[in-house]
Amino acid sequence: MQVSFPNQAGSSQNASDAAGRDLLRLRYSLIKALARGSTLSRRPGLPQAVIARICSLAQLTWAHPAVSHNCRVSMIVPSRGPEEKVPWFCTAPFTSEILERVTGFQLSTVSHDQGWASDPSAGSYTWYQVRVINPHTHPEGKPREDGSIAVWDSHRNRVANPNPEFYRGMLFDAGHEVFNYLQVGDCLEVTANAMCPAWVNYAERGSLEVFTQWEPSPKMIELIYGGLSQPALEPVPSAKVESTVPVPAPIAVQENAPSNEQPPSSNGQPPPLANDEFAARFQSLRERLKSRFGE
Repeated sequence: MQVSFPNQAGSSQNASDAAGRDLLRLRYSLIKALARGSTLSRRPGLPQAVIARICSLAQLTWAHPAVSHNCRVSMIVPSRGPEEKVPWFCTAPFTSEILERVTGFQLSTVSHDQGWASDPSAGSYTWYQVRVINPHTHPEGKPREDGSIAVWDSHRNRVANPNPEFYRGMLFDAGHEVFNYLQVGDCLEVTANAMCPAWVNYAERGSLEVFTQWEPSPKMIELIYGGLSQPALEPVPSAKVESTVPVPAPIAVQENAPSNEQPPSSNGQPPPLANDEFAARFQSLRERLKSRFGE
């Protein structure tokens, strides 16, 4: 049955969805900047393989759509005393590719209990669990070494709360015991639980997010690289000695005059430098400019 959610729970979920969209937009803005490069800092765009490596080193994750599951089917689990454990929904079977890249998972619910309790300090007796099942070999959950079903608590409803609330359960990271049981072909199943007389678990909406290492999708990469023109980097003007230091006209040398003699000056000023001495001073000035400005 499809249900409509109160504003409080709905606004919490909407805020979470908006935060997810903002995060995705930020990541693709980063990818686009890395692919584009910068003409200002003369940094060329990076190839796709390098960008994928950067995402891996940054440990970016996302809720993989192939195994994550959003459930909008509500259910009511009443207890008459003993524990009631009712399967609610489960993920798709894990493939080897996803299992190799998984970093954790987390259950969220919109739910509440019966709305009253004779002794609220005694704790909550409506809660949610996660277990590993295999539809073909272990449909009711994989067993531990002692034969008991391997199952783990996620979170509990707030005591004596008549209104649906958004709850985010514990994060099962890659080091959790559950991954000792999870294999290719297995699924993660969520159960809604209630125990003790008069306790009722109202499960209205659930979401099990399975996180894997995040990389930009091939379609987005194609759009990014196909839509970006890679402008040629304009060379930075080098400090040309010829453009900053005027070169005097060639000095006329008297015919048959020795090469180490200077021609006489007719205006009473000191005679101009000989070619060899001028070239030496010119080369010294050129080296100083090169050391300061580069080529």
